[in-house]
Amino acid sequence: MADLLTELSSRKPQSTAARLRALLPEINAAQADGYTHVEILAALKQLHGLDISFEVYQTTLSRIRKPPKRKTHAPTATAPAKTITAQALPAAKNSNPSFEFDKTPSDNLWE
Repeated sequence: MADLLTELSSRKPQSTAARLRALLPEINAAQADGYTHVEILAALKQLHGLDISFEVYQTTLSRIRKPPKRKTHAPTATAPAKTITAQALPAAKNSNPSFEFDKTPSDNLWE
């Protein structure tokens, strides 16, 4: 198994994004040295055989550099809800559980 992993890690990445991701330290170093992205892409084409357009290069590079989206955390475990019994509830003023509208007008609307 270790031999297989060593062989896979020594292979050249297949996708454009994987190849650019592997070359990112070199791209960043060239950029820090003052080279433009046009010059960097020309060097990547010549030295690494990376045959992509400038637009694909820019888009792929920005996606690689973009921080990953935060995943939502799984809800934390909470204590189980307590069961409320009829004895624990206070006695209701009205035995009828339905809503009754007070038909008398109030002097103060905010009461």
